[in-house]
Amino acid sequence: HEETLQAAHQSEPENGVENGSNYKHFPSLFFHETSIPKLYEKMKQQGGGCNHFDDEGNTFLTLINTPKAKLDIFAKAYDYGKHQYETKSAGTQSLRKVFMNIALLTNPGVVRQIYTSRRLSDNGITPRMLVCFGDKNRYNSRNSMLRPSLCESNFSIYCNMLRDLLKDCYTQDSPRTIQTLRLATDAEQELKEISDHYTKCLSSESETEIGVRAHISKLSGMIVRIATALHIWENHKNIVQRPISKQNILLAEKLVHAAHGHAEYAFSVKGLQAHYSAAKVIEWIKRHRHARFTSSDVMQGVSSMNKESTHAALDYLEKINAIRQVVVPSKARQCVAHPDLLV
Repeated sequence: HEETLQAAHQSEPENGVENGSNYKHFPSLFFHETSIPKLYEKMKQQGGGCNHFDDEGNTFLTLINTPKAKLDIFAKAYDYGKHQYETKSAGTQSLRKVFMNIALLTNPGVVRQIYTSRRLSDNGITPRMLVCFGDKNRYNSRNSMLRPSLCESNFSIYCNMLRDLLKDCYTQDSPRTIQTLRLATDAEQELKEISDHYTKCLSSESETEIGVRAHISKLSGMIVRIATALHIWENHKNIVQRPISKQNILLAEKLVHAAHGHAEYAFSVKGLQAHYSAAKVIEWIKRHRHARFTSSDVMQGVSSMNKESTHAALDYLEKINAIRQVVVPSKARQCVAHPDLLV
């Protein structure tokens, strides 16, 4: 949709005046900064807001893996809070009501690095992410990913609405007007019931992994955010006047519920991590030609493997018929590799 965004940008008056307001800066729709100080500067120029779109994920990884970089800006931006930071030249700086939208379209390898990052987890970033894995086996061609209902007229409607939204909201200067939206009464009640349900899940699922539990605690907030986006899309000329409907809360809940299953896979040692742990075990089997081995051998021979990750990897390998294993409680697992691995 780059052409649509450019057209909206070109439609703005050159002097930055729109609807009687003076804007010092037209915001950059997307940023690709690779250091926290540059991120601060970009957000300061735009009144505390920015958008990050990364079609590989490597720029985001570089940003968050910067040595000694403080990542609290991401949590502050998620909750629209005030953020203070230090600079070498100007001392303490402050951003009022910061916000940041991040979209990553990437491969499972980068996703694994994100979800196994202790820094991202400790700073509460990964629990706030909404992750979705595509099923490559469902699509035989690029065009098959498009729904049959999509056509040129529908796309034109989409482009026109996007252009209107950009024209109405195309500023991020600090004097911008901050609007507060409200929920319809039945929508508020529905959200309360959903939140109560997630609270019960947290109290009953005591054995759920820490990352998944943290994600569950953020689901109600995700629902509100998605419902708000749907509301703005439907009512972009009457955003404040009309309340967020119960229907949009329900639609958002369905999306979040489906995405939560993907998050469980991303967080779980038995999910995405097991796939990559299994690859390391196969490499170890081939390198040393281990026809027979135990789970203890794997933990000793493969780096960064503990009992939990080893068992998850062995279960994954047995599932794809790469090994057979004998599981006896309180004893090391006895494993036999498929002969093809030893060729």
